[in-house]
Amino acid sequence: MKQVQIGDEEIRRMVTTFYTTVRQDDLLGHIFEHRFQGQWAPHLDRMCDFWSGVLNASGRYHGNPQQAHAGLMVGAEHFDRWLTLFAKTLGELFDAETAALIYERANRMRSVLESVVLGGPATGLIFSPAASPTDLLSRGQQPKNE
Repeated sequence: MKQVQIGDEEIRRMVTTFYTTVRQDDLLGHIFEHRFQGQWAPHLDRMCDFWSGVLNASGRYHGNPQQAHAGLMVGAEHFDRWLTLFAKTLGELFDAETAALIYERANRMRSVLESVVLGGPATGLIFSPAASPTDLLSRGQQPKNE
């Protein structure tokens, strides 16, 4: 798997932009608001550490994503929306190759978390990492070409 090295400021911008979109989303916003009850700063910090670990092997994240998501009352449509909004964020912030590499990792996580939450194999949209970045991000905004 090709590596991608993203700076902490870029990760913070990605996380902040994504969760700003999530909070405004009709399907996901209320779920996240209920979960964090206005305590967004600690969650955003955790997500920055998480993505720093995923993308840069920083070792800063010390949590259990499966446990954190177990018991959520969501369905495949919520995971679809999460991935679509994430793809849109990546398309707004990164060049196509970087967006596709980050997206591939998000897609894998989505598959694992969906199976944990729904109690079986993932049932929603699972996009092929072999697809072009434009295909991967077609549900969101087209990637920027920098």
